[in-house]
Amino acid sequence: MTVADPRTGELVFTNAGHNPPLLVRKSGGFELLEGGGMILGILPMAQYTESRAQMQPGDTLVLFSDGVTEAVNRADEDFGETRLAELVASMQDRPAKEIVAAVHAEVARYTEGAPPADDITVVIARRL
Repeated sequence: MTVADPRTGELVFTNAGHNPPLLVRKSGGFELLEGGGMILGILPMAQYTESRAQMQPGDTLVLFSDGVTEAVNRADEDFGETRLAELVASMQDRPAKEIVAAVHAEVARYTEGAPPADDITVVIARRL
């Protein structure tokens, strides 16, 4: 779960065992927004930590399912977070829907058109 303050760019987030979001910086660097806790529903009294990050103008937040980064090629190599971050960084000036379409296309190319083993979900948010 991520809450973004559009005025300040502050992100407040937690995670329940899913992939950590990527924060792709306008400069092209990236960081994984890690923090949270175990998978939701495993323990009845599980506790989750709240973390914070700062989005600067031009930064892009990428929320994605593990079907993106765990998609494998013929050599059984994962698509991975680095490849995803580099793709998004190379398209920082493009509209969000074009980035989402490019991620889907690149995963399909990487897996040589094999049917996805999991869902391919991508959400893009950019601070203007």
